[in-house]
Formats: sequence, structure tokens, C-alpha cells
Amino acid sequence: MYEFAFLDETLDINITQSYHLSIQGSLNGFSFSILDTVRNKYVALKNYHPEKEKGNTEDQFKSILNKDEFLSRQYKSSSFFFISEKSTLIPSPLFNKAKVKEYLAFNQPLEEHEKVFFNQVKNTDAFIVYSVPGGICEILEKQFHEIKTYHQSVPFLEQILLKNQPVGFDHSVFIHVMPGILDIAVSQSKKLILYNQFRFRSENDFIYFALYIFEQLKLNPEKTRLVLSGEISKTSKYYESLKKYIKSISFEKRDSQFTYSYTFNQIPEHAFITLLNLYSCG
Repeated sequence: MYEFAFLDETLDINITQSYHLSIQGSLNGFSFSILDTVRNKYVALKNYHPEKEKGNTEDQFKSILNKDEFLSRQYKSSSFFFISEKSTLIPSPLFNKAKVKEYLAFNQPLEEHEKVFFNQVKNTDAFIVYSVPGGICEILEKQFHEIKTYHQSVPFLEQILLKNQPVGFDHSVFIHVMPGILDIAVSQSKKLILYNQFRFRSENDFIYFALYIFEQLKLNPEKTRLVLSGEISKTSKYYESLKKYIKSISFEKRDSQFTYSYTFNQIPEHAFITLLNLYSCG
């Protein structure tokens, strides 16, 4: 992922208290967007690429927060997610917030420094339990006192469950691609049928997990649409491989309830879709 800064000419650093700040963190970089909540318009999108020689992830977070003039400001509201494969989905009838660490530790090895959170996913009867590096949480909570923390699946799933099933399709499969990680969800008429996350290292892994979902749910490739988002494009080998097996493939569109700075046109609409959908989770 490359480094960039898309700033609208109407962006005013002196009125950030009327803006919402959304932050995406990972071991592969740090991104943020700014929404003008008065005009419902996204006016900034910035991405920082990690520089290994400058220290660990926490050190780089601190460095970015110190050097970026927009991240030293106070905002009307702020939200954050850290891309991680450590998560588990719990049906609401079985969920007990006193047992969140137990839920996660059952499926994932937890480190001492990790902090466990949970979010209820709107429009579905489930909670997502996940962990975030504790040092990252401390840095952000110190800088943005009332920042809300989410799992990356929340803006992914909540937008999926708002969409109508297109005529002619029985199901919709959604794949969000991150460095080495796939979030995959299946919906039918605004109902979540499946959500899962997979780690992949190669084209073969990617195709295997995508087709595995079709096979497990017995989805007809002729009557199932596939919607892609994240770090994938029509020129990627992953997309070319998918086309061999699945007839209807499209790329996710940005939420039409917002407008977006023309500067964002330099990247595909689907590229930072979960970051731009994060505000709607509040």
C-alpha cells in the first residue's frame, strides 16, 4: 500500500470540532478519513505506509500522531478499528459480556498486551469479539478521549445487511481483501447467512477460500453474485482467477448518503470502503 493524502480545498483545520475522524490501523499501515458532518461530505483521506526502520507499530503510530497536523486536533467524534484476524462471532442468545476473553481465547491465542473488545452488529443477532494491541489503544485513547473502537468486520457487515438482494440472484457473497486476510460474508435478502475470516498467502489460498464458501453453502455460481472490496482490482491475479469460476462479479460502491471530495477519484471506490463506512456504525 502506497502513501497518499487527498485533501479537499474546503477542508478547514480550524473547524475540526464539527468533523468526524475515522482511523484504520494495521501492521501494514495507518489511514484516516475526515467527514464534514454539517455537509455530510468526506473532505480528507490519508494513508501512511509503515517504515520498518522507524520502529514497531506503536512507535510509528506515535510518530504519525505527532507529525500530522490534523491528528493533533479535537473532533466532534472519532472512531477506530485495527485490522486483526483475532475475532469470533457470538450469537446474541449465547453472549455474556463477562466472558468475552473466554470466547476469544477459545479460538485464538491471546497475548498479555492485547485488549479485548466487543461490538454488537446491527441488523443481525450477533456480537463480534476481538482483540487490539493494548499499546495502540492507549495511544489513541490518550489523543482522542471518547474514541469508539470497532472490529473491521462491523462496517463491512452492517453495510451488507442494508442492501436489497438484486433480482435474479439467490445469494450475495462479499469479499473484503486486506493484506494477507480475507473477510467473507454471505447474505440473502438482508439476512446474514455466514461470516468468516481467512488468512491467505498465495493466489491458490485466495481462490480456495472463496470457492470453499460456495461449496459449503452449495451456492450456484450462476445465481450468486460476488462483490469485492478492499485491496483488489480488475488487473490483479486474484480477480482474474475468480472470473474463471464465478459469472457475476462487481466491485463495492461508496455509500450514497454521503458525498466525497473529487480528490478521492484518484483511487477506486471500493479501496477504503470499510474506513469510509465506519462513521455509520456509531
